Amino acid sequence: MSAKILIWDSDLSLGHAIFDTLSLKGYRPVRLENPAHLAKALELEKPELAILEGNWQAGTKISLGEGAFPQPANGELSIVLPAAGEASLYRNVVAGLVLGTISKPFGQDQLCSGIQSSLSLKETLEKPPLPWEEYIEVRRLTTEEEILADLNLRYQVYREVGFIGSRSEEIEIDRYDTRAIIFGAFHNVSGESELVGSIRIIREKSEGPHAGELRRIMQRYGLDIPLSEDSENGRASLPALQTFGLSAVELKTVSAGFGTDHSAGGQNVSPEICEMSRLVIKKEYRRRRFGIERRLYEGIVVDCSASKPHRNWFIIAVHPMNTTKYLRYGFTCLEELGVKSYAGLAQPAVLLNLDLQHYLIQPNPFTPSLAVNTLLYQVNGNILTRVQDQPVQLEKVA
Repeated sequence: MSAKILIWDSDLSLGHAIFDTLSLKGYRPVRLENPAHLAKALELEKPELAILEGNWQAGTKISLGEGAFPQPANGELSIVLPAAGEASLYRNVVAGLVLGTISKPFGQDQLCSGIQSSLSLKETLEKPPLPWEEYIEVRRLTTEEEILADLNLRYQVYREVGFIGSRSEEIEIDRYDTRAIIFGAFHNVSGESELVGSIRIIREKSEGPHAGELRRIMQRYGLDIPLSEDSENGRASLPALQTFGLSAVELKTVSAGFGTDHSAGGQNVSPEICEMSRLVIKKEYRRRRFGIERRLYEGIVVDCSASKPHRNWFIIAVHPMNTTKYLRYGFTCLEELGVKSYAGLAQPAVLLNLDLQHYLIQPNPFTPSLAVNTLLYQVNGNILTRVQDQPVQLEKVA
């Protein structure tokens, strides 16, 4: 059965034209005559989608009750996934999720394309993986249990590759974790979930969302780790900067335009500099069949795209042998800084930086699905990818 779509626009002639077009395309349009009756119409008609006059950002959860609708005419239509009652995004009120927008004027092709994209999103949102399906979930870690599992995974991997020595507590933690956002990759199969990889981004100054959990873990293990660096004149605010003896201000002189409120591509961004670090993948999951490393980077890209303003400026210190891999992800190597011994780890390092938004307007593996993934991430807080059977190849640990 074709989708039922509710339509409202204050330009009644446009509303009639949309109705006629959708009828010809095989949809079941319903024209709303009075916007004050929207909530009742959604309850009675139960449309799959609603095309409503208004300009809401895709991924926004909106109330469609009395006083919230209609919006003043502004040249935009929003395609909304309605929900009501106990299943609502807001309990006991009529609400909706904005799946996309259409700018006036538009043609039939643009209208139909927007509807098809929104119906595909609706199907994805309403059809999570089945219990027996194998998939990878990437998201921010949230609980103390998850963060402790990550610290243990870091310890196991870093012991394996010889970066650190034995520790009785069997966790790897440092002073920067309280300023970090930690992303985890979970392998899910037959209803069981396991943390198999992680990466963190350290914020230049702001405390991270895991600070409370990390302090409790430190107390549990009796660890006395300073929670902040001596950052006089901004020096050593990030471990990679400490490694290369730079302040954030000095880094900006090495890389012109870095850490400003505009990407080289012209987009408005946050001027905050962040550092990617502590990429670890469990040994048996370093096969390209799982693609854990790529999925973790995609998680960061999507999370940054969902943030307002976008987090954009990144640095990373990596082993010189791994430089080529990061160049493919849009990083630039600051060769003039040479090779240093990474602070706190027994390995050489070179410094790279990234203008994320500039990278995303060039050919790359993330942009084609970025809009959809960002919307799903805003709604569900994760990215899910089903695991496909592929020839086994090994991935390197960064």
